[in-house]
Amino acid sequence: MKAIVKYVAIVAMLLLCGEVSAQQMKERGMVRSGNRQFKREHFEKSVDLYQRALQHDSTCFEAKYDLASALYRTERYEKAEKTLQAIVNDSTRTELERGEVAYNLGNTQFAQKKYKEALSSYRQAMRCNPDDEDAKFNYAFTKRLVQQQEQQQNQDQQQN
Repeated sequence: MKAIVKYVAIVAMLLLCGEVSAQQMKERGMVRSGNRQFKREHFEKSVDLYQRALQHDSTCFEAKYDLASALYRTERYEKAEKTLQAIVNDSTRTELERGEVAYNLGNTQFAQKKYKEALSSYRQAMRCNPDDEDAKFNYAFTKRLVQQQEQQQNQDQQQN
């Protein structure tokens, strides 16, 4: 009798694990399909697939990250920014991954002309990955732009 109970418990556990794996497979499949659409530059289709993947697993880092990239490419910068802000400090990710998210967040903020926020994001990207030349370049470029804007504002105030 104990053997039967043990057998039933093992079968039940395997079935439950199978359901979880099937859900993960569905979400992963949607992310892969979204990635294929992204590579073909079908960004709207990729947005839809990443969003569907997140309906199956709202915690999926890859789906969120890829969704933000697709939103950026469709010029929905505000949504991309919110998506990236939700994952930039994910402590389960590596420093390099968080640096990449911060870098993309900076680019998204720059596209919205939120230059001071972009500076902060690029700074975070450089802290996470000191070797990131793109983050260094974008930080320096954005910093010069902010300084020029401030100088222009000071000149305008002096003239008035």
